Amino acid sequence: MAFERITIAVGQTKQPAGLSISARGNTVVAVSAELIKEAGFKANASFAVLLGNEDDAGKLRIVHDKDGVPCAREFKRTGAFFFKLGMVPAIGTLQRKQQRTGARLVDGGIEVDIPPDDGPKLLAAPAKSSQAPTKPSAPKTSARETFGNVVINAGDDEESITFKGKTVAISAREAKFLKILAKPRPNAVGLPFIIDKLWDGRAPSSAQVMVIALATDLKKSLPSIGLTVNHVKGVGYQLKDNV
Repeated sequence: MAFERITIAVGQTKQPAGLSISARGNTVVAVSAELIKEAGFKANASFAVLLGNEDDAGKLRIVHDKDGVPCAREFKRTGAFFFKLGMVPAIGTLQRKQQRTGARLVDGGIEVDIPPDDGPKLLAAPAKSSQAPTKPSAPKTSARETFGNVVINAGDDEESITFKGKTVAISAREAKFLKILAKPRPNAVGLPFIIDKLWDGRAPSSAQVMVIALATDLKKSLPSIGLTVNHVKGVGYQLKDNV
């Protein structure tokens, strides 16, 4: 799990919140002034946003984090807070207007329900102009790396991971993530190190949420070849045999 289930501090009554995705594919979460006040959140404080998985799938949790980022903006007219999460592929990247959703105060932060969305979870590729000349395709490159009995192929549009003769397709970002975990396997790799390597030292504010989404997706696909990505509380993630 991305976070432990904790006791609800203020009932089960849903509070007003909203989620939207901008034209650039960035997720924005709005939380009502009443709930912000109850949580004791301040606009100039630092926050982290966690994406739930397994039993907490479909939820976001916003918590105070001194090592986080000041991602909240206060709307002066209503007192509502807006949390700009950047692009979160697990939620969606197709533009949509704000959808009202449930939120509640929990011990340690605010939990927000992610509104259901049947739309694409990745930005559509730009349409090619029919008048543009067709350029010859560049030759595909192959970048196979072997880590013990784990083989990761990061070639153009052909990313995959092979373990004991079984192969599953993965994305380019997943391939990079798995290379980081495969080298010291089965030892855990610290989250700050993972984030730094994934974005080459230029991580977005939503990096932690995106890493959680990567791990969640891989926990669904890797068991078919005998592997899994495991969250190690207080450390980060590890690649290990799925036993």
